[in-house]
Amino acid sequence: MKHGAWTYYDPEWGTIVKTENYWVDKLRTGDGIPGDDDDDLKPIDFTGAKTKSDTTGKKALVKPKAILDYEKKNSGRKKIKVRDGSTGN
Repeated sequence: MKHGAWTYYDPEWGTIVKTENYWVDKLRTGDGIPGDDDDDLKPIDFTGAKTKSDTTGKKALVKPKAILDYEKKNSGRKKIKVRDGSTGN
């Protein structure tokens, strides 16, 4: 991928033949903007997008039976013994 300044040298004398500036594989023109109009970087349209709060309120989270039994069994306890890998008291 060409990005940044590319300098081309003469193989016999080592002098600079030309210098080109690229921006993500596209040759930059004199105004500093990439040359092609069919650019992959286009603005995103948010008019039809749903917000996070719209989608989360409609779905009900279904918990497996094992988790429901565990929560019912340990609902009144302050401290629950769970093996979490810690090595302290």
